[in-house]
Amino acid sequence: MMVACRMAAKIPLALLLVLFAAVLRLWDVSSIPFTHDEYSALYRLRFEDFSELIRKGIMTDAHPALVQLFLYGYTSIFGQTEWVVKLPFILMGIASVGMIYQLGKLWYNSTCGAISASVFSFLQTAVLYSQIARPYSSGLFFVLGCMLTWEYYRRTGKRLYLILMAAAMLLSAINHYFSLLEVSLFGVYAFFLIPSAQRRNYVLAVAVAVVAFLPHLPITLAQLSLGGIGDVLAPPDSGFLQNYLKLVFHHSWIIIITLVLAAICSWLYRAPYSAQQAKNVFLALFLFFSPIIIGALYSLLRAPVLMERSLYFSLPFLLFFMFGPIREISGRSRFYLAGLLCLIGTISLISERQHYRLTYQSGFDGVLKSAWEAHNQGAEVWISGFKPFLNYSAAKIGIDSTFYHHLAASCDHRCFEQIIDTTQSRMLGIGRTQQLFVPDPTYDAAALEHFPIQLYQNNYLNADFRLYSSQGSDLPGYRIFRNNMPDGKYFQMDASRFDGAAFGFNQNDEFGLGFDIPYSKELFPHPNGEIAFTADIVSPQGLDGIELVLAISNNDSIVFYRSDKAINTTTTTLCAGLRLCDFSGEPETSSIKGYIWNRTKRNFSVQDFECIILQGNPLQYGISEPIYQKE
Repeated sequence: MMVACRMAAKIPLALLLVLFAAVLRLWDVSSIPFTHDEYSALYRLRFEDFSELIRKGIMTDAHPALVQLFLYGYTSIFGQTEWVVKLPFILMGIASVGMIYQLGKLWYNSTCGAISASVFSFLQTAVLYSQIARPYSSGLFFVLGCMLTWEYYRRTGKRLYLILMAAAMLLSAINHYFSLLEVSLFGVYAFFLIPSAQRRNYVLAVAVAVVAFLPHLPITLAQLSLGGIGDVLAPPDSGFLQNYLKLVFHHSWIIIITLVLAAICSWLYRAPYSAQQAKNVFLALFLFFSPIIIGALYSLLRAPVLMERSLYFSLPFLLFFMFGPIREISGRSRFYLAGLLCLIGTISLISERQHYRLTYQSGFDGVLKSAWEAHNQGAEVWISGFKPFLNYSAAKIGIDSTFYHHLAASCDHRCFEQIIDTTQSRMLGIGRTQQLFVPDPTYDAAALEHFPIQLYQNNYLNADFRLYSSQGSDLPGYRIFRNNMPDGKYFQMDASRFDGAAFGFNQNDEFGLGFDIPYSKELFPHPNGEIAFTADIVSPQGLDGIELVLAISNNDSIVFYRSDKAINTTTTTLCAGLRLCDFSGEPETSSIKGYIWNRTKRNFSVQDFECIILQGNPLQYGISEPIYQKE
């Protein structure tokens, strides 16, 4: 062991860190599946006409054209095998680790470069976005390339570096709008840092990059007219930065404490450094926080765009700010310090974040395999998801793509219940895969009316499969509170309106039949729990306007809700469902309320009602949350 360490110590540390990053990113590379975003990008390549690719495959997206154009040409030559499509992005992600080392060395010292590159090599955010064929690892590669070539030009005055800088600026601009923002911020700041004798050539190089970007401007304007990415993203709240930092540092106290202590030591025992180094420390702070502030303002004033992946291009500068002031230490000490950080980080990546177990299992593949097994046992199976993506996965794992029924957004829970009411099977499977439409718990409530036993649930990132049965042993993953509930303490009812068979409303009763369930670990073991509230309502006079409400309340204020309204009928079952993972607040300080709202002042009765609590998917957002389900 000691001999191996001595041999490794003779290899340049930058190269060792690049090799280490390569191992983490290329591990079992042929098993890395496509993500939903990659499926979407590849689906938008199905155009033979180039102008149609621009109009339908790029202008309708929220990203500039570079990566989509690259994939269009690259896949036409090399095909669409997962690891082949991902390989260029993985290689750029690996190279970025070496570039971080070199930029840290030039701006601060070798120790800062070593620590920053070590940390970036194992962070799950960095590993993950190196393994996805989307404009993240490429954008960081171009951003770092722009800054490195600028630094080399500033030091040497060689025009080759200026040309490469202008090219990197342009590529950053047409790669992602946040990588465009990053190089724009740097470009302005760099103007004041560069020696006055070099400013004219620098301005000319930037002007060339700007002019070269102009042909892309119609695409940018078309995409800006769309605003943001729609309802899939909420504006950032006051806890955004805190949550982002927790995510970056693995939701791990070991990682957080280790890096915070290292940063404190860097600042407390910093070495005297030049005015240029002091400017670079401020530059790192500026390049990290400015995109957050600008993105937050745009999200609040125009449309939501700020999310953790948008900040990938600025992440290295957080590390530079943390470790930039550190004293230079000896080469051997740097080697052991980097090795210790990489060891701690790798354990966290594999054990705490379970990166390879979770991200190497496609939700599409997992749901289809579970559904196929249930189908072979006689179950009727329904799966939500974009059909072409499901067909791709079915072909890849070698199963018939016609064995299941497709559950689309056009079929609500009433439609779904009417369909399954006629099924002859004794089992029903419901699969959910990631897309804009994810069936809420009302579909499970409909299933439980006919198949009251949940046999099992298989969970994946952004996907799960649940099997219900009309017979068998129940899974203790959900519970039902009915009108004769043992947990009646949660319900608020006027006993005088309950005759033992039905609960009555008259014209003077605006609200009634409510419950207030506190968020608790007993009922919701993790924040991705689910709840459905159903009520069977009858009135000879009609039920128009009667509404069943299920809401999350914080300090007696409704902050999130779902409802179901009765329309043109004399008898109906109302059902509303909530997935707590769709709620962006803090459920620990909230309670869940349910009630019936007699909006139109009618006389009616509630024949039956129930509150169903489901376990939900603990791995739903396992990339951005703590892992709530261990192996």
